Amino acid sequence: MRRLWGIILVLFTLTIVGCDQQRMEIKSGVNNNGIIKRFDDPTHNTEVKVKLPASAKYLTIYYDGGVVGSIKANFDYEATYTDNIYGHTKVKLLATVKTYHYGENLSKVKYIDAITIKGSGLKKPSYNDED
Repeated sequence: MRRLWGIILVLFTLTIVGCDQQRMEIKSGVNNNGIIKRFDDPTHNTEVKVKLPASAKYLTIYYDGGVVGSIKANFDYEATYTDNIYGHTKVKLLATVKTYHYGENLSKVKYIDAITIKGSGLKKPSYNDED
C-alpha cells in the first residue's frame, strides 16, 4: 500500500510541475494590479516582457477585436512587447506555437496560455503649438 501511495505522490508532483511549465509569466512592465506601467519612449509608451511556456514560440498580441501581430520568443522563451496603446483598456497576450497576423480573429488563434493586462486608458499627449 505504501508503494501505491508513493507512486501516486510522484505522479501528482510531476503533474503539478508539468502544469507550471505551461503558464505565462510577466517579467516586467506591469504593476501588481495588472496595469501596464507607462514607458515613455519616442516610439512607444508600453514595454512588457513576458516569459512564455517552453512549448510556445510566439507571443501573440490581441486587442480591439483583432490580432495585432506575433513576436518570436528568444532562446530563453522570453518576448518583449512594445507598442503605443493609447486609449486601449485591455490587451490580451497569448502564448502560441505559430505566428498570427494583423486582423486575425481571436477564435482562429490556438494558444497555450493567455494573460489579459490593462492599458489604463493612457491618453495621447497633446502638444501646444503656441510657443
